[in-house]
Amino acid sequence: MNSVLIIIQARLGSTRFKKKVILPITKYPSIVYQYKRIEKIINYAKIVVAIPNNENNAELKNILKQHEIEYFEGSENNVFKRFYDCANIFNPKFVVRLNGDCPLISCSTIDECINAIYKTNVDYISTILNNNFPLGEHVEVFTMKALKRAHKMKLNEKEIEHVTPIFYKEKSTFKCEAIRKIHIFPKDLRLCIDYPEDYDLICKIADYFFPKIDYDLLDIIKLLNNRSELMNINSKFKKSRRI
Repeated sequence: MNSVLIIIQARLGSTRFKKKVILPITKYPSIVYQYKRIEKIINYAKIVVAIPNNENNAELKNILKQHEIEYFEGSENNVFKRFYDCANIFNPKFVVRLNGDCPLISCSTIDECINAIYKTNVDYISTILNNNFPLGEHVEVFTMKALKRAHKMKLNEKEIEHVTPIFYKEKSTFKCEAIRKIHIFPKDLRLCIDYPEDYDLICKIADYFFPKIDYDLLDIIKLLNNRSELMNINSKFKKSRRI
């Protein structure tokens, strides 16, 4: 049993930007690019992509198969159930949740979160509770025990769709902590893919570092500080924590 399980949530049916998780970034589909950026973590963690079990996501499933990436199929509408059922198969000590529309998440951020939860007595720790990390550097880590407790609770629509709000909304039940700020970065930096302009920026970043793929968040920040005009590509979209 791996003590850490990383689950990347992905689907093709985004309402704002369909099929964004399979758009090409350098020579890979986005979801594969994201996987390869964190692939070295398999030395101590298992990585699984959790996708909806329906024909609408067959193309995503085939891409994962083609690149020999392990995946789990579950409910599309009840995302909490898909996530929980996936985690329950492997029953790790800690679960890491990543969004499949954040292809530039860095290993160092994941490591920071995992190391932090090992050292603390909390149920949940993440980069999304404040503005200490850029939008798109979404990493959430929580205990499997906490996930099992949440599974027994009555969840509202938002908690079913977004999985983790139950942790930081029920502060009397779960101990939560935000990761400390590590880097200084441009205030409105967006590294997620919600809109075509976001995708454009991410492609330009990836092309700059190509063929290297495991560049770090600090490398991205240095690039954008030196080439601030790149920030204009998606600057019209306001930063939102979406929690």
